[in-house]
Amino acid sequence: MKIADFRTMLPDFVAMVSIVDDGQDVPLDPREAHCVQNAAPPRKRDFALGRRCARRALEFLGHHDAFIDSNPDRSPRWPPGLIGSITHTSGYAAAVAANETHCRAIGIDAERTGRIAPALWNSLFDSSEMEFLRSSPYAQQDALATLMFSAKEAYYKAAYPVTRRWLNFHDVHVSISGTRFAAFEKTSSGLTAADGRYVIDCGLVLTVVTTSHPIGGGKCDGR
Repeated sequence: MKIADFRTMLPDFVAMVSIVDDGQDVPLDPREAHCVQNAAPPRKRDFALGRRCARRALEFLGHHDAFIDSNPDRSPRWPPGLIGSITHTSGYAAAVAANETHCRAIGIDAERTGRIAPALWNSLFDSSEMEFLRSSPYAQQDALATLMFSAKEAYYKAAYPVTRRWLNFHDVHVSISGTRFAAFEKTSSGLTAADGRYVIDCGLVLTVVTTSHPIGGGKCDGR
């Protein structure tokens, strides 16, 4: 599956917009520009691309002329009644959004393959995740390691706005099955899980988590 077709895998209530950065003009929205007024040009570029995708996603939900400010911790501040997530990596940005009445939490992450070297596995993955990677065909290990890293990032982006808890990579376990994955958070009350979808296309990995239940406490089930 191509990145362009990935949105067909997502629930109907999720709006997703992506953009390939080919140097096109993407001006900052004046209502959002203050969030990066002191940032370096590359950061401003990433911010503008991501916010453009986010505003377009909100338009698909019927919220025209909406904008996304930033919270004190620099996370996106979505308009009341809406949730969403933004990601950007080299040459690419994307955003997802949904109404709170349909979705409790949502997270998106994009990564380029080739950056999760085996030397990093121990700091990112638990023993069973590393065993899964090592037992996979060598030609697939880089893409799978990137996928598992991205899945944990997407889970964190979904969980943080709800729980306001910082997580490290070993706090979340990822299990891959077909074109879906489950991200299990290891909590004091047991394991809580969120359902995710992914696509790998031309060295770009894209993961999305959606859940209709409280995340980080109790079972989470993507719809």
